Amino acid sequence: MKPQTAKLLTSAALLVLTSCANNSSDPLEDYKGIKAGPTTNQKSVDQTVVRPDIFSIKLIGTSQLNSGNFVEGAPGEILLKVAVNSNKVASYTVDLIEFEVADRPTLVPSGEPHTFKLVWTAPAGIIQAGTWGRSLEGKVQITVTESNEKLLLGVSNVRDITLNVSRTNTQPKIADKTDLAAGVDENVDLPFFVDVEDPSSLTMPGLPTIQITPYIYSNTEAYRADGSRYVMVDDKKPNNPEKIGAGKWRFHYVLQVERLPLDRDRLGNEIPSAKSVDLCFQMRAISVNSTQSGTQQVCTKARYATQPPTFTMADPNQKDIPAGVETVISLKFSTEHALSVVSIKSPLTQIANLSGKKDIKCTMEFTDKQNSQVCLVTWTPACVKAVTPVTLKLKAESTLNGKTAKTGTLAQEFNVTPNPEACVAPVVAKGAK
Repeated sequence: MKPQTAKLLTSAALLVLTSCANNSSDPLEDYKGIKAGPTTNQKSVDQTVVRPDIFSIKLIGTSQLNSGNFVEGAPGEILLKVAVNSNKVASYTVDLIEFEVADRPTLVPSGEPHTFKLVWTAPAGIIQAGTWGRSLEGKVQITVTESNEKLLLGVSNVRDITLNVSRTNTQPKIADKTDLAAGVDENVDLPFFVDVEDPSSLTMPGLPTIQITPYIYSNTEAYRADGSRYVMVDDKKPNNPEKIGAGKWRFHYVLQVERLPLDRDRLGNEIPSAKSVDLCFQMRAISVNSTQSGTQQVCTKARYATQPPTFTMADPNQKDIPAGVETVISLKFSTEHALSVVSIKSPLTQIANLSGKKDIKCTMEFTDKQNSQVCLVTWTPACVKAVTPVTLKLKAESTLNGKTAKTGTLAQEFNVTPNPEACVAPVVAKGAK
């Protein structure tokens, strides 16, 4: 193109632009019916950023049987294992951000990579009465704190966890008790104790208890009376049960044996003359959380208050009594019951069958007891020509608190032997009158 031509074109363009600039009319005036669309500089609406599932967690218990489980009132822990699903995460934090109760677990490092301890003592009373457990919901938040990807910094994942709290199922046990093998006496109060170990009382409010249950007589070959109705709580003790150690309690009772049933033989027939009867009852411990121990059977020998007296000879070999000579026979009658009173009614009348001269005197063996008497029978048998058998019979009785007495009988056999020296007839002089 020639220079002159270029100059002409430039000049023409300038004239056209100048003409448009000087024109005051709206260039869109012919298109007023059409609405303008949004301009490109309008602020865009905020969009929600979808956080990726970078983390997952798993609760690991101390064993496969108690994963996620805690016992009410007892310290425990479970492990929380964090799985990182991105290799761009360098570090992160783990926090328990929500839990159903104010007394919440604590998260601490375990020392193992990606593993944390969830430490907690479930508060006593957290489980409602009448139920055995409770599930509690919580939330764990895991947040990225270091990453080579800037978009991941501060990204958090929240995961739900469930912790199950149950009552302890540890059984209580009867650890010790008074030995009742020595037996008991009717109408004499016998204090005794029972010791219970209840681990649940270490962490739960309340006290264990003891349940006394009847002995069921089923073996006709060996009769045993039910003693459960004779077991009474010792209300004289200010603290009953009495705490004697951590989770250990002592219960005080009194065995008040009254109106014992009669003993029975193998055929089930009553034995009125029995001195004692076997007495049994059963008991078990019940813990604070209502678990029960095994049942223990307690048996003792119950001695009747009105025991029949028994006779013993001072010399059991004393059999032959010489005629015409004063002889002393020593015997004792007594009962085992220290509070019994023994006696012989009309002793002279009872030995009236003895020939010759006789007398009997009885005294208490002990000054402070009346359950034993010693009797001395002084006897000079009449002369006999041949050995003559004679039976010494005595009946004694025992009483206690004015109750009807039981009796015991002595029937001791003796032989009165001839004694010419003592029985020679005196020589009468002739003419004597």
